[in-house]
Amino acid sequence: MLASRGRLEQLYAQPLAADAMRAAKQAEFQRLRGDYQALRDGPWHGDGRFDGWFARPLNNARLLPFGLYEQWVPAFAALFAEAGGDWPRFYARVGELARVAEEERRQALAALQPRD
Repeated sequence: MLASRGRLEQLYAQPLAADAMRAAKQAEFQRLRGDYQALRDGPWHGDGRFDGWFARPLNNARLLPFGLYEQWVPAFAALFAEAGGDWPRFYARVGELARVAEEERRQALAALQPRD
């Protein structure tokens, strides 16, 4: 999912005509379905628990939650490490972040993200 979202972000950055963009987007959605089927039929040994999700039409809104959930996991892991692995200190710091404006919170979390 995350790889597909990344490829779509790269696609949207290209100066393509609307028809070409739609076609490329649909090709990426087909690729994603194919990747899922390969996992399901291979390493997942036929586990089709996500078949229903993939049977429905794919669009950006359906892919949006993937990555948002995991986006800040490395930052929170760093915050936990800064708290010395102390849960009460970690929760207190998270509480402080929750009380600041969204942009300030985003900047603080971004500063905690590992650099590639």
